[in-house]
Amino acid sequence: MNYFYLYDKYNIIIIFIKNLPKLFTKMTSLKERAKFTTTNFKADNVKIETKEKLNGKEKIIYINLIDKTTGKYIAFEAIEPLFTPFGANSSKEYPDSYSITASFRDTNETETTFFKELMKLKEMIINHIEKDSKIIFKKKMTREVLLTADKFKSSVNTIVSKTNGNSYNQIVIKISTSKEGNKPQNFDLFTKSDDNKIKQIDLKSMSKDDAWDNVKNIIHPRSDVRVIFIPLVDLRNGNAKFTFNALQVLANEHVSNSSDSIFGFTCVDNVSFDNNKSSSNIEKEEEANNSETEDEEEIEDDEEEDDEN
Repeated sequence: MNYFYLYDKYNIIIIFIKNLPKLFTKMTSLKERAKFTTTNFKADNVKIETKEKLNGKEKIIYINLIDKTTGKYIAFEAIEPLFTPFGANSSKEYPDSYSITASFRDTNETETTFFKELMKLKEMIINHIEKDSKIIFKKKMTREVLLTADKFKSSVNTIVSKTNGNSYNQIVIKISTSKEGNKPQNFDLFTKSDDNKIKQIDLKSMSKDDAWDNVKNIIHPRSDVRVIFIPLVDLRNGNAKFTFNALQVLANEHVSNSSDSIFGFTCVDNVSFDNNKSSSNIEKEEEANNSETEDEEEIEDDEEEDDEN
């Protein structure tokens, strides 16, 4: 199985997904993560810890989510397609900030079990924040205050429909944007044709409008997608949020605009994927090596400016 190098970042508060001795050296590839799937993830296998880093005279607080067995940070892969009722959409307030809302079907035992484990992890994170609240928020904060004062939010929840009153299990996965041009970044979009060939959409070479149009058209409302994503605990402005960032999305739609790719999804049901590579291995290897050496703290600053935008 091949993997691509992808570097994740999240403002000044970031959950690094790799071995602790390398925490502030370079970003982690998908291959170096402990990749759980919707079929094998257990919240009890996650270690949650609070870390501090000195930035001059200022202390920066991190909450890390680590696999207890390997000591690596975590990524999730949805083995079965997730239903996206709204596709990739943005809000009026933040038109260039897109996310994917995935709906978990109650009839799918695998998705229901995975959702319950994510909810359990959410409760573990709340308990951890309460325990370390004096370090994280500079004052003791109870669980009740965290929840009632809106100090904690989560991107995985059970939502009740305002129209029919039905409840839906949902997870919201963010697509990162660049500070320059507000284009998709640290995110790879793939399509699978009817003959199971995988092609990557070359978002980097497109304008901002064209890139987001491709994202919206491929991850369209009421579609099914495969997703690889990472869990994050975001701390800012005296609040905490359990959230997720998309690394790769695979949609069942064939398009002509594509580029070479290193694909991270697991093959299922004995189906082989053909990456349909179109550019030289040397060029791609150089590009991956250049990206791998990018400094984490510079990436944090980029994401901070991105969030301000």
